[in-house]
Amino acid sequence: MKGVYVYAVIDPRSPKQIFHLGKDCDYSDLNWLKDKNNQPFLNKSIGNPRQREIIQDDLRPEFVVLRQGLTEEQADLLIQHYQEWLLIFGNSAVEQLKSPLAEITTMYREFQSKELVTDLPIVLIHLDNWIDREKANWGKWDKARLERMIFAKVRKWGKFGEKRERAKYALAMYRGWVIGVYQIERWSSPYSENYLKGRYKFSGKILDENSAIYQEFIHKITYAKNGVYQMPRNPIQYRNCDRFDIEHIYQLILQDANSQSALIEIENEEQRRTFAGFADRYHWQVKQVISVHFDKSPDSAIHKRSFLVKSLPNSRDFHLIKVVACYLKVACLPQIKNEQQLVDYFTLLTKEKFQNIAACQAIQLPYAGSLMGKWARDTAIDRIIKEIQS
Repeated sequence: MKGVYVYAVIDPRSPKQIFHLGKDCDYSDLNWLKDKNNQPFLNKSIGNPRQREIIQDDLRPEFVVLRQGLTEEQADLLIQHYQEWLLIFGNSAVEQLKSPLAEITTMYREFQSKELVTDLPIVLIHLDNWIDREKANWGKWDKARLERMIFAKVRKWGKFGEKRERAKYALAMYRGWVIGVYQIERWSSPYSENYLKGRYKFSGKILDENSAIYQEFIHKITYAKNGVYQMPRNPIQYRNCDRFDIEHIYQLILQDANSQSALIEIENEEQRRTFAGFADRYHWQVKQVISVHFDKSPDSAIHKRSFLVKSLPNSRDFHLIKVVACYLKVACLPQIKNEQQLVDYFTLLTKEKFQNIAACQAIQLPYAGSLMGKWARDTAIDRIIKEIQS
């Protein structure tokens, strides 16, 4: 049988792992696979340091011919097919890769029936382009390092939008398949506005393979089982992130145990400017929270604006949030200890029934940029403090 053959090179050390897939058309040269003791030996260079490590351990890589009699185009497609298989099932899936192509196709179809369906708030990060560039290096990495590499790529400095704050889990995607599942704990922005502007990263952890959440997501697909995969234009997608709930707001508060948090109602621009002076002077972190209130119909909904305020760690000035609220004569929750306090706060904002949180996002407030501006800010703040405390 002539034509091109596709082969796999296997690391014989435990657990066995495929670290190279290739093709060739010279069947007369198959003796290059054997050394003088009739043992598998690769004297052809495949540019992989793992081969040298195996030989240094006084072992020889194993060689398996997967398919023969192919055209160049068929061989390229088959290698791509096998690479996707290894990506999904891991480089240790040696026996499955030796299976006939019909058996592998059946396994694919079985997994393709498992479409990703969830009501959990998740963000999907598609890594198609990055993985296609890095595939050649994957044979050099063990499973643990590969997991860390994917996690580092998923979590750092993507163009995540406002919905990111609502996502609880991040999924690494390749060609519509879930290949990694991570829990999001908090989001960070660059230290400088001029560095990676508009990009964010999250802190979190790789979920254990035995956890229920991991099992719910891993190896699922994001397109219909009878459909054809098309890479989305935006590599970052969200599901179930259109609404906040009280639990999510409370989790934001719990992210830093050394900081204090408060909610304060802000009704107009004058109140916003006054509050901004305090936030600037005492370096408070501020998110704008929009709550929705109505009794019978959403068409008559009232939207109320509050600021979720966090102090610097171990701050001694955060009690002044009560001074601001007293001066502005607005509702304030100066200490947040549980979720029920949040519900009570939003309930008291208006006579209409509290329904849900429509938005919770970072907000840019005015700040004093010059010495004269800071002097004017501090003078106004000192006057307000003296007026309220007198």
